Amino acid sequence: MSQEDPIARQAAEALWLAAALARPAPAPLTDEPGAEALHRLREVARRRWGRADGDSAADAPRQRSVRRELAEASALVLGDPARVDAEDSLETGLASGQELLSALEVLASEDAGLLHLLDGDFRMLDVGTGVAGVASAVARARPGARVHGIDVDGTVLALARHVVASRGCADQVELEEGNVVDLEPEQGYDLVWLSLPMLSQDEAAAAVGSVAAALRPGGRVVVAALADPRPGETSDDILTLARDWRLSARGRCRWTAAQILAAVGAAGLRPYARLDQDGAGATLLSVGPDPQT
Repeated sequence: MSQEDPIARQAAEALWLAAALARPAPAPLTDEPGAEALHRLREVARRRWGRADGDSAADAPRQRSVRRELAEASALVLGDPARVDAEDSLETGLASGQELLSALEVLASEDAGLLHLLDGDFRMLDVGTGVAGVASAVARARPGARVHGIDVDGTVLALARHVVASRGCADQVELEEGNVVDLEPEQGYDLVWLSLPMLSQDEAAAAVGSVAAALRPGGRVVVAALADPRPGETSDDILTLARDWRLSARGRCRWTAAQILAAVGAAGLRPYARLDQDGAGATLLSVGPDPQT
């Protein structure tokens, strides 16, 4: 009997861990084969990587997120188009809107300019709006907001328009097919949401320059980037390498917070607040024009 390749074994076990986190958990006492082992695996994963209180409310969003990643990874390996469930995409997009609202509150507690902006009437650009989860969440939470959502994928905008209408904010949200690098400076925005890992690596610098040019005086760009390496983290950390490959295989931007700070500085912007989301491996920055220049 030949010995199994250790890399193949470790990879297979990681794959089965992802599968365990992607599906609803059976009841602990069910007769389903493997139910007890599955339950224990999920609990250990939650204790090691999740919240200490074992928040079960996070289970459904987590399952959707892992299912989507499994579908895209399988498509890459097998050469088949990824079949991402429309309901998963919708729920993930809506959840991202709520997450950004919470992040904006934290950033605004450090950035008086952002706080002042959010409390008044403002025009916002949502780059890569998708199903309009962010656009509709901001519109519902902030009556003074007028949101312009753009996306290069015209097919998703039909669903986005349905979301906006069903959430009662169609009069506050305008949706349009378009690319951020093609913005006209005179369009003028007070707030821009720019998630760099959703853009291609090649267009990241142009995107930063484009939104900076379209920002009104006193405006803010809230930009998401990958977190900087943690102290002691080596360049061969296997999970970090897997993340980098996941993004590069999709052609996505892999800039870290340090790199985006350099890019926004070159575009004439400065940082006002920072939120490190350690669990997500991401950093959000509130940046805007320097009033001294």
